[in-house]
Amino acid sequence: HLAAGGALVAEQLRRIASVVQDYLGVLTEDSLRKNFVLVYEVLDEVLDLGFMQETSTEKLRPHIFNEPVPEERPPAAVSAPAPPTSVTSKVQQVASSLSGGSAQQRSRTYAECSASVVQDEAHKNEIYLDLVEAINVVFNSSGQVVNSLLNGTLSVKSFLTGAPELRLNLLGDIIIGRKPHYSTAVALDDINFHECVQDTEHLMSERYLIFRPPDGEFKLLNYRCTTSDLKMPFRLLPTVEPVSPYRLEFTLRLQSSYPPNIHATHVVVKVPMPKVTSHVAVEYRGDAPAQESDFSPTEKLLTWKLQRFRGGAEHVIKASISLSSPIAGGNPKKEMGPIQMQFEIPYHSLSGVTVRSVKTAAAERPGGGMANSPSASYKLSRWVRHGVSSQSYVYRL
Repeated sequence: HLAAGGALVAEQLRRIASVVQDYLGVLTEDSLRKNFVLVYEVLDEVLDLGFMQETSTEKLRPHIFNEPVPEERPPAAVSAPAPPTSVTSKVQQVASSLSGGSAQQRSRTYAECSASVVQDEAHKNEIYLDLVEAINVVFNSSGQVVNSLLNGTLSVKSFLTGAPELRLNLLGDIIIGRKPHYSTAVALDDINFHECVQDTEHLMSERYLIFRPPDGEFKLLNYRCTTSDLKMPFRLLPTVEPVSPYRLEFTLRLQSSYPPNIHATHVVVKVPMPKVTSHVAVEYRGDAPAQESDFSPTEKLLTWKLQRFRGGAEHVIKASISLSSPIAGGNPKKEMGPIQMQFEIPYHSLSGVTVRSVKTAAAERPGGGMANSPSASYKLSRWVRHGVSSQSYVYRL
């Protein structure tokens, strides 16, 4: 007996709802009631003895034979103009395509089925790629990393016609598992791919993979890294000095280690103060153009915000802490912390993995593909972003 995890069950339910919505057009109680037979047929193909078999709408289409029943709209009090013919015809195309059409249409290949069913007349072949690395790290009081975890996700949003075969070229050495002693690359613990990826054998040697993107948004790949080779983007240097039984001097130096041409944004540092803190006076050192701080008397929390933080820079905040009574035990560090930090660093990568380019696979082959090939003349507009965000960045005092 195997117990399914909560996240797995939630993801399976989300995929089932997405597939049903693809066939019904709208997911409502009325549409489910009217299309009970169609939904039952879809679930029968998706599940087998309670196990998930297939959740791709394109691959399920040749096996679904019932037609969707459109949801009736209540009559309007005032006669409204008829919808444009193009919109009406598109709805009919969706219903006809998803219901199967002729036997010849239902036997189409996956590449043909992956093409968009409904296309706008002014449709542009655009694809958006967003590579985000989320860092989780805990530092001890000496500034050493206790544990760290890096989760990288390459999200894709595709608006391409014809389901072209694409080649994704990456920058940086891709090493999975134990790395050679002479390598300076960051080793990834594991990497997972979307089902549309067709070729990964050249990923480690030539740093590219082949995939055929479906319509819409999906995660092309994700990877995980727990190595200690990661260069952390920020270093915190806190000091606490008792001035008197009723007053403390707290100084926090914040240093960035990424290149100077890169700026972190939305930097937030939260420092829990002693429970007997009555007032905090703050002063800044450094050339940060926009920074502010706030002390919450109820939460006993000092918050320091910087809109931009240049790479290779250092900023300092100095806080004079007034206490309503002396700290029990005389050790203020035990009453403070841990320090938590939030930030975003656009155009930066901790693992070294970034997107170099994405092109049609035919254009990347020797000779650029056949002259009469559709892929050879395929015009592709691509938008690529990458960056680092903090999921949990904690420093113990």
